[in-house]
Amino acid sequence: MLTAPEQEYQANPNDLKHAAWLGVSWQEDLQEAKSTLGDHKYDWLIVDHYALDYRWESSMRAHAEQIFVIDDLADRTHDCDLLLDQTFGRQESCYASLVPESCEQLLGSDYALLRPEFLSLRERAFKRRASFNQIETVLVAMGGADPDNVTQKALHGLAQINWAVKPRIQVVLGSQAPHVQQIRRLAANTDLEIEVHRGVSNMAEFMYSADLALGASGTTSWERCCLGLPSLVTVTAENQNDISAHLEKQGAVIGLGFHENWREDDLERKITELRDTPGLYQKMVEAMKAVCPGNGTQLVVSRMKQIRVKT
Repeated sequence: MLTAPEQEYQANPNDLKHAAWLGVSWQEDLQEAKSTLGDHKYDWLIVDHYALDYRWESSMRAHAEQIFVIDDLADRTHDCDLLLDQTFGRQESCYASLVPESCEQLLGSDYALLRPEFLSLRERAFKRRASFNQIETVLVAMGGADPDNVTQKALHGLAQINWAVKPRIQVVLGSQAPHVQQIRRLAANTDLEIEVHRGVSNMAEFMYSADLALGASGTTSWERCCLGLPSLVTVTAENQNDISAHLEKQGAVIGLGFHENWREDDLERKITELRDTPGLYQKMVEAMKAVCPGNGTQLVVSRMKQIRVKT
């Protein structure tokens, strides 16, 4: 049964779509959260989970002056005062029926929450790209655990390319990546120069040093755009579809589509086209420059402070 605050909201068919991702029912999670917070009331409660919606948020009102939701699916009803969706091209109309009229929306990759090292390297990165001559270093980073081992598929595709000068391949895997040993064996038995790294904390440096990236079209897209790193991107999860489509339309990436649908020779063809088409590389760099300025964290924190002062 809905509590009084929740009765103001109309249920959305998608509100419980991602419930299984929580591991327990939202009611169980709610009680655990309330127990952890105790009787204290906080200035802000930040909610960042696809399985939580207005039911959980409304029930937490007693514990927070303001509720801040981070989302990028735009498919669930929220009870919040501030909403952040970092998706490039996201419009307010996407959340028109999903948040209260009083909710302020911070939409688009201008507000992407990047670590400070990306902003600090941004100017140097674009200067470096301006003198691009050939692909010397390729970064392969599919993000997270890469359970489908898209990394291996990408490496096979790179091995098929007729390189005039073979590039250095930097592979970055998450700390919990299940296929790391398989990737290490592949790296040891190929003509390419492949270095495999796991659980790194200096991704900005890897992106700065690379000339080309192969990656998933998730939130790391904003990091690559901030540093102007031309990329071939693949969709590895449902919430990446919009990101890939918007960035490809912008000319900021070359899209490969869903990871199961492209072949290794597709990768070869697209990289060869990028390498051999005059001006295409620099057009991508310029397109990326407009996507993510890198100071989104500062913008979001500043807005939170302003809202807190008003209340």
